[in-house]
Amino acid sequence: MIDNEFQDILQRYEKTVSSGKKAYFDADDMLDIIDWYMEEERDDDADKAIRFARRLYPANTDIVMAEARLRIYQGDYEAAANIVNSLEFNDEPEVNLLASDILLHRANQCADPKYRDGLIALSEKAYERTLRQADNDPGFYSSIISQHSREELFEQANQWIERAFKEHPDHPAILDASALCYALQGRAREAIDLANRLIDSDPYNARSWGILGDILHDFGDFTQALDAYDYVKAIRPDEILSEQNMGDCHFALGHYAEAYRLYQSALENYANATVASPPSIDTDFIQAKLEICKIRMKKK
Repeated sequence: MIDNEFQDILQRYEKTVSSGKKAYFDADDMLDIIDWYMEEERDDDADKAIRFARRLYPANTDIVMAEARLRIYQGDYEAAANIVNSLEFNDEPEVNLLASDILLHRANQCADPKYRDGLIALSEKAYERTLRQADNDPGFYSSIISQHSREELFEQANQWIERAFKEHPDHPAILDASALCYALQGRAREAIDLANRLIDSDPYNARSWGILGDILHDFGDFTQALDAYDYVKAIRPDEILSEQNMGDCHFALGHYAEAYRLYQSALENYANATVASPPSIDTDFIQAKLEICKIRMKKK
């Protein structure tokens, strides 16, 4: 759950954006807003916040690096490389982490298997140097694990997970990245175990419950997934995406009346959403599910 102070800052920022008025925000506050949007996988909102922040602080290196990170998450590695190359201070661990991510992607895209393996080994050495610079910071481990997951280099990812847990056995960022990595590999039991450990570290974190719900949903345990999504809604009642996810679970369980109610509610909430709501929602998919619910309810 986000704290009250940050929530106030976020709401003030979103009101400023929606009204089109000018306002001053501290650079650190803008970075927190950008990071929160990226953590919530709301890339469009993160992009808007970066543009807003760049207008306020055009020379702020941390904000420039936040844009490079977003481009990497979006898969636009060329844009990320151009941003990293424009930075004057290339001996900072944060900059080198981004450069390592770009190198790993380029290595993984190489068509020649032998050349590819050599480039991946080179990128691993770049990560090693970056970690030493960062004094084995757990956030860097988390980023490295996530980048290997995005590239589907799971053998290397698992090695980083093992190392990370030796250094920081209960760090939330590492638990988060590792749970998602194991889920992508189909390692359901381990992914669920890590998600539960993440919840134990902070039972009032909606994202942690959402991760558990998504993992359970993806592995077909829709009843348990519903319990996890219930916690998300209890912590963050305005979280619309969980409403849609709960609809998907009820649909899979054959509870078509409840699925219909949730899908309809999600559509209404998306239509009335402010800038703070998730972007690029596939409302056509929800409409199609609503029509199927109608047909199946009539047959009962």
